[in-house]
Amino acid sequence: MFKIEDKYKTIDSEWATIEDNFHVFHFDEFPILYAGTNYLGNKIIGSLCCEDDEGEVFRHFHGIVTNKHYNDFIRRNISYKNLLLSLKSVYVIDKHISGYIIQSFQVPSNFIPLEYLPLEGVFCPNVERTVGFDYSVSLQGKMADLHEAFSGTVASIGKSTDKVLNRIADALNIKSLNPQVHQLPSLEGSFKLNFRVKVANTSLFYKEYILQRYFQRCLDYSINTLAGEAKQLTSGDISGTAFEKQLMPSVREVYESFSYKIDENYAQNFANSLVEAIDDIETISSQVGNGFSGIEFLGHDSDNKEVSLGFIDKQSAGEITAVSEYITSIPQKGEVNDDSYNEYRILVYDLNTDTRKGTAHIGNSTDTDIMDNPKIKVEGMGDLAGSVYTESLHFNKWIMVKAKAKVINGKFKLLTILSEE
Repeated sequence: MFKIEDKYKTIDSEWATIEDNFHVFHFDEFPILYAGTNYLGNKIIGSLCCEDDEGEVFRHFHGIVTNKHYNDFIRRNISYKNLLLSLKSVYVIDKHISGYIIQSFQVPSNFIPLEYLPLEGVFCPNVERTVGFDYSVSLQGKMADLHEAFSGTVASIGKSTDKVLNRIADALNIKSLNPQVHQLPSLEGSFKLNFRVKVANTSLFYKEYILQRYFQRCLDYSINTLAGEAKQLTSGDISGTAFEKQLMPSVREVYESFSYKIDENYAQNFANSLVEAIDDIETISSQVGNGFSGIEFLGHDSDNKEVSLGFIDKQSAGEITAVSEYITSIPQKGEVNDDSYNEYRILVYDLNTDTRKGTAHIGNSTDTDIMDNPKIKVEGMGDLAGSVYTESLHFNKWIMVKAKAKVINGKFKLLTILSEE
């Protein structure tokens, strides 16, 4: 083992000790690569580095990582070596074979000798994670770290997440399942919304794993991959995509377990259904910055421990928005667009004043007793705080606006509002 100066010793190793959610990525007599959370809920990625000559003292590296780093690692977007070197410091923990900590150090990441660093090509093992029917959306950073969030933001994210899960469930089109999405009580951490997917046919427990895997892969794909493949999927070509390689095998597995046959047009219809989810995911991601700095999507493994499915920060939110706007720009059957600004009466129920985007209620174009919920985009650059739009939002007030509307099959989908700045 390499020598570490006493000046790097830590008095308290609680920060770097895994207290919960421990899970192993690679095991060879002992856990070699693993992860978990400390007593504050921060994610830790750890590894066994070496042992002493007597085989009684084992040295471990523990890195406290951000949610973004953690997700990049488990998705094999960053090697373990590059992850360690990207950290300002790494905890080095010496443990006795019986389990107790002998001593711990906090060293700069570049202090570790090269021969003790992992090889360049070492990535997280591509472990198949079994995720059940329970899912969480965790808002993180800013207000969320105080276990608080704007009520309108929570309502918008909850509604859009419900839509995404329902799209995944409905795409199966197996009537005997009748999957429904339920929202569970919120928990702190940082601010968490919890969902459960229930199916009607409870006599099919032996098929539960297949359904779990289907939901896992679809939600994972929708958050992490869909934005990158949406343009190709909308062109009618799914060849070579992760959609074809990862999702369709799960769909076939579910259908075969129920003795259903897949229609020859099913794959493209399924792809079209998921592409529509971009709209809902963009609604969720557009809230980043509105009281919190990131959104983590969580599932549960076979031991009911939380596993990360994806993380959306400001950068990835912008990428999702760009793809959503591209998809929105593609003309659809039954689409009608205003050539000029017209007056509309709306009620704003969600608005991010930074992105100037949100959602509103408006009477349907053919039946005003029915409410449509189009996206809104307020043009201009001025501060929206204290504007008629935030007044409508906070005081539940209907307002008149001048906007260009996009209507598809009689339903308002988008209002581009002329700013009154």
